[in-house]
Amino acid sequence: CHSVIKSKGLTAKAVAVLLPILGSSWIFGVLAVNDHAMVFQYMFAIFNSLQGFFIFLFHCLLNSEVRAAFKHKTKVWSLTSSSIRNINVKPFNSDIMTGNRPGTTPTKMNNWDKSTNSANRIDLSAV
Repeated sequence: CHSVIKSKGLTAKAVAVLLPILGSSWIFGVLAVNDHAMVFQYMFAIFNSLQGFFIFLFHCLLNSEVRAAFKHKTKVWSLTSSSIRNINVKPFNSDIMTGNRPGTTPTKMNNWDKSTNSANRIDLSAV
């Protein structure tokens, strides 16, 4: 019951914000039907082109819930990016390539692996 009342309140708030934004331009549209009303035609075109911006401004930027969600998401992004930067990247000659990784036995590398042709080598240290 409480969620139904909350959703009706959010719907009423959205209608109260969006109706003037979407309806105000059409006032100028109705007044622009006369050939001598060039000013109203320009106002109609300007307000129609700015509807998306006003919807973004009033429905997203000025909405406290959207701002809180954006702050939370940017905090998650910053934590994720800082943890990616802090990963200890091993050099190419890693433990996997030398066989010194704990729990594994050292393997003898064949001549191809020791060659200077490193174009076909893959660094598996991050795996």
